[in-house]
Amino acid sequence: MKSKILCSLFALLCSSTISHAQQSNLLYKDYIQQVISNHPSIQAAKSSIKIASAAVLESQGAFDPFFNYESEQKKFNNQLYYNYQQTQLQIPVWNGIDIRTGIENSQGLNVNPENTIGQSSYLGIKIPIGADLLIDKRKLGVKQSQQQLAITKSVQPLS
Repeated sequence: MKSKILCSLFALLCSSTISHAQQSNLLYKDYIQQVISNHPSIQAAKSSIKIASAAVLESQGAFDPFFNYESEQKKFNNQLYYNYQQTQLQIPVWNGIDIRTGIENSQGLNVNPENTIGQSSYLGIKIPIGADLLIDKRKLGVKQSQQQLAITKSVQPLS
């Protein structure tokens, strides 16, 4: 009795695995598509393009406006020696020129003579007169990263 049950279970198990083990034929075009989408070297090439695109975005970030706040203070025996605060906004322009604006506030008994006592504001333009006028580090970084992205895209296999 036990042998009949074991034989019938074994036959049932074998028949179910044989029916599930049938495979569909894979076309050559589908095979190549699976290789292209899953091969490690193809994945590495795609990720190198993503890295180069991120480098372009990072280098373009050099042209984002920059906000800065600085504060220095010295007190001793409840006496204010100096209090210096500066808020600055810097806007870089593509051709190497920087536009700067800000507010400075200096108070106290021992203020640095270079600073104006009280509150002062300023607006200025920084224009390079020399090497940075034609090409500066920011523009050079953007151009280099864009060229690296183009090279990476041209080298990518099977795309």
